[in-house]
Amino acid sequence: MDAPNGGPPPRRGVPPTPVPPVPPVPYTPPPPPPVTGHVLAPAPVRRRPSLAMGAIIGASAFIAVMSLLAGIALVSYTVNGANADSGEPALRDLLHTGTFPDPPPLRTTVSDNPFYALKAPAPIECEVPDIDPASKRSWEAFSAEVGPCLDRLWEPRLADAGMPSDKPTFKVLAEPPDDWSDGPQGQGMTLAFYDSGEQTINVLMPSVTDLADTLPEADEGVWAALLAHEYGHHVQNRVGILERAYDNESEASSRKVELDSLRRTELQAECLGGVGIRGFGGFDATAARTINKLLNGGGDLESHGSSRNRQHWFLQGYKLDTMQSCNTYTAARPLVR
Repeated sequence: MDAPNGGPPPRRGVPPTPVPPVPPVPYTPPPPPPVTGHVLAPAPVRRRPSLAMGAIIGASAFIAVMSLLAGIALVSYTVNGANADSGEPALRDLLHTGTFPDPPPLRTTVSDNPFYALKAPAPIECEVPDIDPASKRSWEAFSAEVGPCLDRLWEPRLADAGMPSDKPTFKVLAEPPDDWSDGPQGQGMTLAFYDSGEQTINVLMPSVTDLADTLPEADEGVWAALLAHEYGHHVQNRVGILERAYDNESEASSRKVELDSLRRTELQAECLGGVGIRGFGGFDATAARTINKLLNGGGDLESHGSSRNRQHWFLQGYKLDTMQSCNTYTAARPLVR
C-alpha cells in the first residue's frame, strides 16, 4: 500500500502479491496511499478519499458550530434527524455544499459512524448481463449495466443519511497505471481497485483474464461481486470511513497494527459486496455461496484477511438487516485475521 518515495499514494484493490518483511523497530509509517481494491489471494491499494468530501463535511460542521453560537439547539446523530437529548448535530445538518476555510472536522470514527444505523438497502431488479472476462469491450458493457444497478441500490439509503450523490465512474484498464506499485501491501494479483481521489472503480484486464483462465466456472455473478466489493470502498469513502481508515493505517505504531486496520477496511468492503449481490435480486443463497467460494476461496492474505474470514464477511453482508452487521472495526480479532 506504500507509494515510492516522492511518488503518488497507493491504491486499494483486490490482488495477490508477496508482502515484504516486517520493518525494523522503530516502525516508520508508510507515505499516504491512494487506492483500494480486490485481490486474488493478494492485496489491494486504495487512494485517499477526495478532498471534496473533506471540504463538504468540514464546511457543514462549521455551519453546525455557528448555529450553536446563535443559540440554535442542534441534535445528536440520527439517520433521519434530531434527538434533543444530545448536543451533537445530525449528520444531514453537517453535510452541506458550502466551503469555508479551516472548518472543524466531523467527529466520527471508523467504528462509530451514523452509517451503521442504516437499514440494509432494499433489493432492486437488475439484470446482470453475461460477460466475456477476456474481452475489454465486454467488461465495458458489463460495468455500464452493473454500475448503475449499484448506484440505484445504494443511493436511496445514503440519501436517507443526507449523503452527497456522487457516483463513481468505471474504467477498464488494458494495463496497470504507469505509476502502479503494489508496495508492501501487495500479496497477489490485483483484479480491480478503487481510486477515492478520482472516485473511479478500475478493472485490470491482465488480472481478470488470468483469473478467468484459472476459474473457467466463474460466471457473471463472480464478476458482479468483484464490482460490488469495489463499490463498497466507494460507499466507505462517501460516509467518511475510508479517510479515517487511512489515517489509522498511516499513524499505526507497527506493521502489525497497520495490517489489522487495513484488513478491517477490506473485510468491510467484502461485507458490502455481499450486500450488493443480495441487492441485485437475482442471486439466491445457493448462488451467493458459490460466488463467494469462487471469489474468496483462495489463499489467506495479510492485507485482505484469511479466506475463511473473507467468506464470512461476504455472507454476513448478504444476510444482514442493518449496516451495523458490516462493522468490522468492532469485530473480535479472530474474525479479522
